[in-house]
Amino acid sequence: MVISKNKKFIFIHIPKSAGTSIQSALELNLNNENHWAVSKTTKHQSLKDLITLYEHSNFLEKLVQDFSFLNYYKFAVVRNPFDRLLSLYNYLKKYEVRKEIKSVETFEEFIEKLEDENSWVSGLYSAKTQLSYLVDMQGVMSIDLVGRFENIPFFLNELEAKIDMKLELKQMNVSQLVKPSYRQVYSTYSRKIIEDKFVDDLNSFNYEF
Repeated sequence: MVISKNKKFIFIHIPKSAGTSIQSALELNLNNENHWAVSKTTKHQSLKDLITLYEHSNFLEKLVQDFSFLNYYKFAVVRNPFDRLLSLYNYLKKYEVRKEIKSVETFEEFIEKLEDENSWVSGLYSAKTQLSYLVDMQGVMSIDLVGRFENIPFFLNELEAKIDMKLELKQMNVSQLVKPSYRQVYSTYSRKIIEDKFVDDLNSFNYEF
C-alpha cells in the first residue's frame, strides 16, 4: 500500500496483481515527497485494515494529519481469480517461501486445500478474495479506479491522467502477461473450487473461466 499526502492518493496493493511493480513505480515518482508506504511484511493491507489503523494509530494520524478518505483518490488492480491462483502456486513452488509447499505435488492438490478454511493455503494473504481488500467497514467497495491486470496499459493511461504521474513498470516482464492459458491447467473439480471460493471476485469484477 502506498499513501501520498501531496498527491492525495491511496494505492491498495492486492497480492499477485502486479502490485509490487506498481508500488515501485509510484515510489520512484514520489521520491522525497511526503508519502507513506507500509513495511514489506504488511504491504498487503485492505481498505478496512487502513481504516482500523487510522482510527487507532497516533503515528499515522501525525503522519497524515489532514487525512480524509473522501478526499483521497483510491485505486487498485484486480486479476482473474483462476489466473491469480495459478500465479500464486507457481510463485510458491519457485521460491518456496512457505515450507508447506514442498509437500504439495500438483496444482490440483494446492487448489483442493482451499476447501478447508483452516488450511495453510486458505490462510495466505494471496488467497483472500480481492474484493475483501477493497471494501470499507460496511462492506461497500469504496475505490475510485479498479484496473485489470489483463489490461495494464489501459489502466496506467487512466491512472497517470488522474494522479499526474508518468509510471513505468520496470519489474513487469513480458512473461507475466504472455504465458500458457490457465484453462489448460484446471480440471472440472479445481475450477468449481475457485468458482465457489471466489464467487465475489468473479461477480464484482466480471471475470469468468
